[in-house]
Amino acid sequence: MQKTAVIKAISEERFHPYLKHAENNHDAALRLYQKNIEVSQSFYAPLSVLEITLRNKIDQQFQDYFNASDWLQSVTSNRVTETGLRNRNSIKT
Repeated sequence: MQKTAVIKAISEERFHPYLKHAENNHDAALRLYQKNIEVSQSFYAPLSVLEITLRNKIDQQFQDYFNASDWLQSVTSNRVTETGLRNRNSIKT
C-alpha cells in the first residue's frame, strides 16, 4: 500500500501527531505509528487480565453487599430483599 493511501486510511488527523514528532518526515512518522501499534499490542494481554480480574472482584463485592449471587438481576428487578440489604452491614471492609 502506498504511503498516501495508508495515511488517508489512518486519517490525517490521527497521523498528524506522528508527523509533527517526526518533523514532517512521512517515513519516520509511519515508523513511529507502527511502533505505537507494537507497543499497544504488548499491553493487550496484561490489560485484558487486569480488566477481567477487576470485574470479578467488583462482582464479588456486590454479591457480598446484596447477599445475592444474581445481584444485578435482583437490583434491576427490585428483588433485593431486606435481609440481603441488612446483611450488607455485616460485611468487613
